Amino acid sequence: MSETEAVAKLYDASPEREWNRLDERRIEFGVTQRALSDFLPPAPASVIDIGSGPGRYAIPLAIAGYTLSLVDVSSGCLALAKTEAARQGVSLERVEPSSATSLASFADGTFDAALLLGPLYHLKEEGDRVASVKEALRVLRPGGILFSAFLTRYSVVRYAAKTRPDQFTEAPDLIESILAKGTASSDRPDAAFLKHCYFSDPAVIEPFMESCGVQTDMMVGCEGVVAEVEERLNELPDDELDTWVDLNYRLGRKAELIAASAHVLHVGRRPRAPD
Repeated sequence: MSETEAVAKLYDASPEREWNRLDERRIEFGVTQRALSDFLPPAPASVIDIGSGPGRYAIPLAIAGYTLSLVDVSSGCLALAKTEAARQGVSLERVEPSSATSLASFADGTFDAALLLGPLYHLKEEGDRVASVKEALRVLRPGGILFSAFLTRYSVVRYAAKTRPDQFTEAPDLIESILAKGTASSDRPDAAFLKHCYFSDPAVIEPFMESCGVQTDMMVGCEGVVAEVEERLNELPDDELDTWVDLNYRLGRKAELIAASAHVLHVGRRPRAPD
């Protein structure tokens, strides 16, 4: 089984879990939505959501009047996205099963914005990560905006300390491999997700994106100061949670908190041709 097939199988097993995940990560969701609100061109701009999952970001954008095309390797997630879109009374322009590394069915310069909020932490080979960024740039119009999400290496240590401290004592090579090179293989049941991930060194995210031809606008650590301690925040009503989202959107741009967050959002764009 290829790595792409393994990732598809992982998400096909429970598309609803991926839909519900952001209910437990309301700060990550809120900060990402704040960045989308700040940097997206006005609706009805065209957006491609590459690695869309079940459409947690895409469907609110469609409700707001954007034209959405979804791409994912998980047929189960795409089916759930179509179901949820219909339930919420919005249409999706296109829904395509495909890898982020090849968007051959989409023409050059088609979209005003692209979301790449999952593939870069499931593509374990650097060449595949480069290909996915360059494909996203290809389908963007000059000046089009690109939102890219990364998982950080240090988040693995923090999560292990919080939820399964035995993992480091029993399988130190697993953690050390992720810290050293961003990937690890393991047959441990508690590493089923980790072995299909790539974890980035926060210090190289911006240079990596710019080496692919992306012009950086902003980076933010989505969890900011509350990484792995946000459970009580999830209980807050929306208006109170918004004050925490505001705080983390502001503080999450500090370099030291970018490195502390689990998810890092890079916001950049396809450069315009020189006059």
